[in-house]
Amino acid sequence: MVRITLYDGPEGLYGYQVQGHAGYDEYGKDILCAAVSALTIAVANGLAAQGVPLADCRAEDDCISLRLAEDLSPEAALRADAILQTFALAVTALTEDYDASLIQVHRINR
Repeated sequence: MVRITLYDGPEGLYGYQVQGHAGYDEYGKDILCAAVSALTIAVANGLAAQGVPLADCRAEDDCISLRLAEDLSPEAALRADAILQTFALAVTALTEDYDASLIQVHRINR
């Protein structure tokens, strides 16, 4: 199962953690894992392209996590929130198309 945790603060989303594997199909053919991976990397690339500073971004085994720096300018915070909210919409849409035993999304409020 893919477990996605979205970290939500007073000024919007400030990070995520993605763990696990969907198990929708065999390795190399799992379209759900491919979709989540593409979205996860697109967010990191989008934030970098927008010059949004990160406090942490790492990929280890079956876990990818990202957190924004705490001292963002108001402009960077708006750009970052738009990118992260788009990620949240996209992964939430996946939960509507696939069984809950394959993918789950949770929000944690700070």
